[in-house]
Amino acid sequence: FPEFKIWMQVYEFSEKTPLPQRYGNGDAVLKIGYMLEELGVLPSRSEEQGRQRRTLLAAFAEKEKQWIEPFVKVLEKSKRSDATILDYLRELKTFNRWLKNLYPEADLLDVNQQIVQRYLSALCENKVRQKYLRDSFAILNKFYSWARFEKLILTNPCENLKVSRE
Repeated sequence: FPEFKIWMQVYEFSEKTPLPQRYGNGDAVLKIGYMLEELGVLPSRSEEQGRQRRTLLAAFAEKEKQWIEPFVKVLEKSKRSDATILDYLRELKTFNRWLKNLYPEADLLDVNQQIVQRYLSALCENKVRQKYLRDSFAILNKFYSWARFEKLILTNPCENLKVSRE
């Protein structure tokens, strides 16, 4: 059994090594993680989420952080959970990395409808689950709706796009 120092190690071990349980539901490795947290061996999960958030934000250029950080504050004010905010940051990071591979000089605010459509098509070509595709689109739409409201962009590039529910 490895020595766990952070929650990410618990999650990774849990995925690689599912332990059978005799009683009850849930993941035995995660239950061990909760016990280690209670004993003070692991930091609280909220501290871990803060570390993950800082790591995700560090992936953006300083210029992009000028938009991402205020967007995160809006998510916090609208009572989004830490896990949801992490999902938003992960998706924006993934989209941004994809964007920079195609258009190295572009940033998140340089996106138009054709680029978003191309990204969604790329996700489909990679055979992602339909739920992931819808969630990705919803996150991009939320970000660009906010950017439009803040007058950072003239139009939301997701505005007239639809994602199938099938």
